[in-house]
Amino acid sequence: KFKKTEIGLIPEDWEVKTIKNISTKLGDGLHGTPKYDDNGKYYFINGNNLLNKIVITSNTKKCNENEYEKYKKDLTNRTILVSINGTLGNVATYDGEKVILGKSACYFTVKENFSLEYIKYVVKGNIFLKRLEQQATGTTIKNISLQQMRNYDFGIPSNIDEQKAIAKILSDLDSKIELLQKQNKTLEQIGQTIFKQWFVDFEFPNEEGKPYKSSGGKMIESELGDIPEGWNIGNYGDLLEFERGVEPGSKNYLDKKEEETVLFHRVGDLVSDSTLYVKKDILKHKFCLFEDILVSFDGTVGRVRFGLKGSYSTGIRKVYSKSNKFSNNFIYFLMKSKFIQNKIT
Repeated sequence: KFKKTEIGLIPEDWEVKTIKNISTKLGDGLHGTPKYDDNGKYYFINGNNLLNKIVITSNTKKCNENEYEKYKKDLTNRTILVSINGTLGNVATYDGEKVILGKSACYFTVKENFSLEYIKYVVKGNIFLKRLEQQATGTTIKNISLQQMRNYDFGIPSNIDEQKAIAKILSDLDSKIELLQKQNKTLEQIGQTIFKQWFVDFEFPNEEGKPYKSSGGKMIESELGDIPEGWNIGNYGDLLEFERGVEPGSKNYLDKKEEETVLFHRVGDLVSDSTLYVKKDILKHKFCLFEDILVSFDGTVGRVRFGLKGSYSTGIRKVYSKSNKFSNNFIYFLMKSKFIQNKIT
């Protein structure tokens, strides 16, 4: 059985809570810049460091203990961090890292009588992210206030054991997805290695199955250096089509599938799948199929993806062979190659 609430239908034995209801404290980080110290042991982090866990990179600034003592927050192993300025909706759980928070990192500590993992999945969900995007202020840099964070409401089982059971299922699914992603990454690395061996180092198998160049295969001079006999120099513009997408305007974005709509992919969706839909009749026949290769040319450039159906934005190009001489597999690894990535950058 379900019941009507301010957030819609929820199971009868669930409740509507806000983040304020389930947390002991909620705040953000330093609205300013601490004094950096290359020899410091404490890291100054912002929303971009929140990627399921706190990720420290070579570009993350360091501070000394005096700065840490001045600006530290009361973080515990029940603290969840969410990015609320610039990039919205990045999430991480705190695990004892030595960090000073910047203003784009909101933190809240979950009360003991609620499942930490369940609450983490609430703020990792698409519904939460869409709410952030709808409520954000600012034109170039989006921002969510602490008050908006406190007032975010969601459904939750009254029984903590049920909360934990739901979180366990989601966690198990995440683990399987992570394993598959690692396997896909390994296979792609193998593919990129073979591509380099064959089409960059010219060590493709000869008629005897041996590496062409190192086994004495004939090489000829070209404007790009020596290439195998029988090969030619070609220009990308002559051989490949780069078809620009379409921009229907955010007013035409739909949150759910309706009749005569398709998924619409933006540059960010080349990393995480889109959940937006657009009516077919305003897309100017700019569609993509599962096997099409998409490459980002605006914003974050050089992202390469296949396996998406629907339509795509003006920041993306669909790349395909003009004369069907090249397979999409070849084009995919060509676009992913270091040479092309450096060219795009």
